[in-house]
Amino acid sequence: MVIKPEYFSFDAKAAVKSKAVSIHDLELICASDMALLLDDIMARIQCMNGFKEIKPDDIFRREYIENMIPVGKLHLFSALKQAGCISVCGRGYTINRLIKLTDAEHERITTIVWEILPALGL
Repeated sequence: MVIKPEYFSFDAKAAVKSKAVSIHDLELICASDMALLLDDIMARIQCMNGFKEIKPDDIFRREYIENMIPVGKLHLFSALKQAGCISVCGRGYTINRLIKLTDAEHERITTIVWEILPALGL
């Protein structure tokens, strides 16, 4: 995934230049945002389908899925497709796998968002 500065709600370049945040940290933040979007899509599908389990061979119409994605999150949806979490299947999409972050990754994201970025004034 190509990480662009506009993907973040803070000045990513300044954060990396400060050496307090690494490129890997930015990748973790992107992965977390991708996981949140995928979880949101799956929750909406389950609500609309009577809370049935989503299976890898379930196909959902493109319009059905694309209407669930906020405009500012389209880059994350593209990243989910590139990562193989969502696949194109004819006129629809299948959901193949979830993004799992480790406890250490969650801790690092929490530290970045709640401690490092505020300390940098970002």
